[in-house]
Amino acid sequence: MNLKKNIIDINCFIGIDSIIHLSGEKVSRRWTKKYRKKIYESKISSTMFMYNSIRDLKFSHKIKSFICASAIGIYKSDDKTIYDEKKFSFKLFRKFSL
Repeated sequence: MNLKKNIIDINCFIGIDSIIHLSGEKVSRRWTKKYRKKIYESKISSTMFMYNSIRDLKFSHKIKSFICASAIGIYKSDDKTIYDEKKFSFKLFRKFSL
């Protein structure tokens, strides 16, 4: 798959019924505005490109499952920090999981 050129060899899907898509830039570095854009584009764009490629397949079989995962981690228990959906990470991963 080459996202910069929007190229994928659709023959890679022959005989495949499940895909696990692990995508995107690392989230374990400083999130500047520029890097946030890079994170967003690397996760959302690659997922949408993969999804659209699967949706448009002309094979006799269809992909039964398409699983995406990224930035797997946990938040520590903290009574002073509120994690809400207004933060960039929640917006990004909420869109990524749709």
